Amino acid sequence: MAEEVESRDRQARDIMAGNEILNGVIDYNSVEAILLACGVLVCLSGLIFASERFATPELRAVYRTEYDALAYAVVLIILLSLVYFFTCVLVELFISITPDSARRCLASCSSNKKQAIANAKSGTAVKPGAPGAG
Repeated sequence: MAEEVESRDRQARDIMAGNEILNGVIDYNSVEAILLACGVLVCLSGLIFASERFATPELRAVYRTEYDALAYAVVLIILLSLVYFFTCVLVELFISITPDSARRCLASCSSNKKQAIANAKSGTAVKPGAPGAG
């Protein structure tokens, strides 16, 4: 009887630990902050495009490299923010649709990281490809 209770308690602790891992994967505050920063940068670049520096075709020809660099930077910011957003959405969907698989995947990732940190603190080096190597 006591073994059954201990077994159930152990299972409950394992499930709770797995849920903590799943809940801590994506922090919505950091997602919001990153996407907000990208939006602010795009708006600021819009103000730069509308400034006097690029107002006339003659000035635009003089500052062509700056204009092109800014345009490429804005496109890069927009593309990377979209990739980041959709990655966050896909990870959340993966966690919602298949929580057991996500728990196993994320637990193995975090245990490898914890093992690497413990090895680094103790000074024990693990060869790549060896069991326990992350």
